[in-house]
Amino acid sequence: MGARMQQALVTNDYRSILREELAARCRQNPRYSLRAFARDLQLAPSRLCEVLSGKQGLSRRVAERVAKALDFAADETERFCDMVESQHARCQRDRETARIRLTRHAMPEAAMQLQMDTFKAIADWYHFGILELILVDGFKSDAKWISRRLRITELEVQLALERLFRLGLVVRVGEDIKVNQAGGFVPGDVPSDSIKRFHAQILAQAGDALVVQKLEEREFWAQITAIDRRQLPEAKKAIREFAHRFCNKLAEAEAKDGLYCLGIQLFELGERG
Repeated sequence: MGARMQQALVTNDYRSILREELAARCRQNPRYSLRAFARDLQLAPSRLCEVLSGKQGLSRRVAERVAKALDFAADETERFCDMVESQHARCQRDRETARIRLTRHAMPEAAMQLQMDTFKAIADWYHFGILELILVDGFKSDAKWISRRLRITELEVQLALERLFRLGLVVRVGEDIKVNQAGGFVPGDVPSDSIKRFHAQILAQAGDALVVQKLEEREFWAQITAIDRRQLPEAKKAIREFAHRFCNKLAEAEAKDGLYCLGIQLFELGERG
């Protein structure tokens, strides 16, 4: 089952699937827009905007067309259409029947919500970027400002903030957003693909920094060395202990005016002999 349908199992809200699909396409192509998404779904941009905001709904016929445009499998299409029909069918009996079909395959909501939110929080680097950016002097709880600082789209910022609020990692205090120290974050069984995706994004960010940042603003260091592979567990432990000490020491500063990333790579070069 794909991530889109897993998200559907959490809330039975077809709009969340459309929002996540739009966000995924924006990640792949920063120039992708709501208008382009509407074109691909064969909907008028104004109609799609009304649907995403909850001001309008879809018919089952249109839902089937949207599911086909999103290349859903047969079971995913059926579930997506049931979500639409459970909210917007004209007949109350049809709405109730659709809701019954949805509950037959639903996972426990709390467990699935935790799994999906954990996955989302780990998979994309900017969730942690936002958490740390909140601690930087002059932080503004404005999606446009955060978007400019992290060089991501406003839509990505808005969706990321929604997840962070759901997880309890951030709270709203008046007009401001604050890190919720009491909430904590202890990921459980995080899929390995999530970790790979996170580190791939960080490596891409490092590659950009190597090219565009001034020498005095960055530090890249590498040494190639022959080792005894039996020492790898000890080496990994030493790296983690150093990273924790290093970051904790810098985090002690009362005034913070920058957002940095520490990345350390240890991997085998070439093929094993």
